[in-house]
Amino acid sequence: MTRELTGSFSCSFVISHYVLQTWCVARTGLLESALQPALDYACGIPGANCSAIQQMGTCYNPNSLQHHASYAFNNYYHKDPSPSNCDFGGTAMIVHKDPSKTQLCSSTS
Repeated sequence: MTRELTGSFSCSFVISHYVLQTWCVARTGLLESALQPALDYACGIPGANCSAIQQMGTCYNPNSLQHHASYAFNNYYHKDPSPSNCDFGGTAMIVHKDPSKTQLCSSTS
């Protein structure tokens, strides 16, 4: 049995719901020489707000390039969540599982 939908519907909820369920994180296994320039770019002007991953920032720990890059990439990505904003020279990828469940800090909170 199928239901016929009538009336007007807004797609913005569906898009917003989908966008809020994606995160941009640093790929694992990369050399620091590849990841550091991508992090620098993400935190550049007018990029991500990286104040939280600076020393004494609320998301400084865990203090690793991998975690800091993931934070910055996700913050940058959520300003304009399109797949092209989660590439960073091939150092990032979109995931559908909330990385803050396994990490100590979330860049979308």
